[in-house]
Amino acid sequence: MLFVCHGNLCRSPYAARAFRERLTPELSDRIRVESAGFVGQGRRSPQRAVAAADERGVGLRRHASRLIEAGVVRASDLVVVMEPGQRRAMLRRFGTTRALVLADLDPEGGQGRVIRDPMWKSRETFAEVYARIDRCVERLADLVSGATA
Repeated sequence: MLFVCHGNLCRSPYAARAFRERLTPELSDRIRVESAGFVGQGRRSPQRAVAAADERGVGLRRHASRLIEAGVVRASDLVVVMEPGQRRAMLRRFGTTRALVLADLDPEGGQGRVIRDPMWKSRETFAEVYARIDRCVERLADLVSGATA
């Protein structure tokens, strides 16, 4: 499973790690979880992202951004994106139709289909975005667990 956002600094690395934490040990051995972005390579997550993730028990301190590669996309059963435009970009660039907009899984709904980018925003914004991602990846983990049972 590949989680994708614009720069692979805040949303996708957090979502990948939060999702992995929700998998059973059996599933975590069977499902490969990665993250990548459309721009930038080797950049560290901003301090606000790291601090907000730490508060939620998700480590981003050692994360370094990576670019989406065609081979990783082909090897992924599912690509999880943060915005509908990113789903369209995955189709255009890599021909993949196996892309899911993460916000579509939000059990609270009502906030639209975009997991907003908290980059350059307040720590409170990071906390709100990460709480939404948590709700969505919890649902995704439930779906994956049910599908593999």
